[in-house]
Amino acid sequence: DGPSAGITTCTALVSALTGVPMPQNIAMTGEVTIRGRVLPIGGLREKTMAAYRAKMKKVIVPKENEPDISEIDPIVAKGLEFVYAEHMDDVLEAALGIRTAQPEARLVPEAQAAPAGAMNFSKAEFIRSAASAKDFPRDGLPRVLFAGRSNVGKSSTINTLLQRKNFARVSASPGKTVFVNLFRIDERVWFVDLPGYGYARVSQREKERFSRLIEEYMNADRQNVGRAYLIVDARHRPTADDQLMAQWFRANQVPMAVIANKMDKLKKSEIEPNLARIRQVLEMGEEELLFPFSAEKGTGRDDVRRDIMGVAE
Repeated sequence: DGPSAGITTCTALVSALTGVPMPQNIAMTGEVTIRGRVLPIGGLREKTMAAYRAKMKKVIVPKENEPDISEIDPIVAKGLEFVYAEHMDDVLEAALGIRTAQPEARLVPEAQAAPAGAMNFSKAEFIRSAASAKDFPRDGLPRVLFAGRSNVGKSSTINTLLQRKNFARVSASPGKTVFVNLFRIDERVWFVDLPGYGYARVSQREKERFSRLIEEYMNADRQNVGRAYLIVDARHRPTADDQLMAQWFRANQVPMAVIANKMDKLKKSEIEPNLARIRQVLEMGEEELLFPFSAEKGTGRDDVRRDIMGVAE
């Protein structure tokens, strides 16, 4: 578990191999072991000063160096956003939006075992982040898609359905889901987390790449899709992008349901009018399901789970 290379070198290699460009305003420093653990470094004051002078906005540093931040120049500290990394997984997610498997998240306590015949949503496994058709599933298990704009709570919704805290990572930076993330649930169904859309700070080139990737997925795997969940913010009118996504699902004959997330943020008097507005704006038919939901409180989890189990049967 000794040092093998710097995190910058490793990130550059992953960027080159995947074709995901490195943002121009991120700096990083730290050693990484063969097993992926990020080790602390010295000279943080000088390195952060260099990053500040180079007009960097974000600096990825080892978690163990967090106490050293108090020793750097206050102007530099205020001008930079620090991301603390314990593992190379953290570096790749912060820099490239690439999420890798978490072996520890695959362990399912026996106490959570599901009754016979029911689906064990806790028996969940992250498989990979797919960048092209060759990475998509090859088996015949049904697929359940999750789509929505950036920062609407897709990852939190998946975590709530699985009752697995931080299983699908919640990013502090909207627009970080840049691949099709694949989860296999109880060996019975795939959860397919599509790239988020509508985040203004993502470049047009990246938006076009997201769109191509989603279309490539649908062209390759449409026959196995049993349900698409479009996640919207219950507090607000669905966006033009939400409307386009709903239309796109219908045009591709994908069975769609809508999850109205963040219901816990509404007053009781707002619930019915807001749900009616979602149906109207998205032009939902009577046969299309609308689930009031709260990823934070767990509201609606059982209803969505029952719908998923119906897809898996």
